[in-house]
Amino acid sequence: MPAITESRYLVQASAKNRHWHSSDREKMCIRCGEPKPLGEFYSYPYTTRQGKRSARYESRCRECSKERRRERSLANPGMDAELSRRWRSDNPDYCAAYSKEYRSNESGRKTKARLQRLRKARMRSGSGDDPSIRAIYAEALHVETLVASCPVFDIPELGKKMHVDHIMPLARGGLHVPSNLQILPAGLNMRKGAKCPQ
Repeated sequence: MPAITESRYLVQASAKNRHWHSSDREKMCIRCGEPKPLGEFYSYPYTTRQGKRSARYESRCRECSKERRRERSLANPGMDAELSRRWRSDNPDYCAAYSKEYRSNESGRKTKARLQRLRKARMRSGSGDDPSIRAIYAEALHVETLVASCPVFDIPELGKKMHVDHIMPLARGGLHVPSNLQILPAGLNMRKGAKCPQ
């Protein structure tokens, strides 16, 4: 008998001294009503009244939280965008510092390059229904072949490739329409960048 009592005491003591945030702990989801491990719940840090750092867990499990978020987004379509816009306008310094840091790291550069490639592909194919735009791109290819075979045209800083450039850059509100397109040597276009026409 004493052995059983002693072992029961040890189990109770170990359960009492065990840290609440251990992975084998379970929490009941208030939406689906199922007990799940703590890892199935979103957590966020907070500071107690005594000044100690701790963590809180959401009342809903991850799946139920996502489902609730989807329902709220469907019920209020523009809510998330409006909240984001408001937060950015209230925290311009943080947004500027974050953007600067993101643009300077490798991930930011790769993302920018990928988005530029997608944008150019969309411009070539998405507006490809307009025959006048297709004609400008075809003319650029024709000029490029002529320049490549010309022995006189040899300006290294301009290059022998031709680009279809936006006179008023897309970044400055220009449109992908025939009247806003021109054919430029690659070097000149790269030097122009997103500058407005003089």
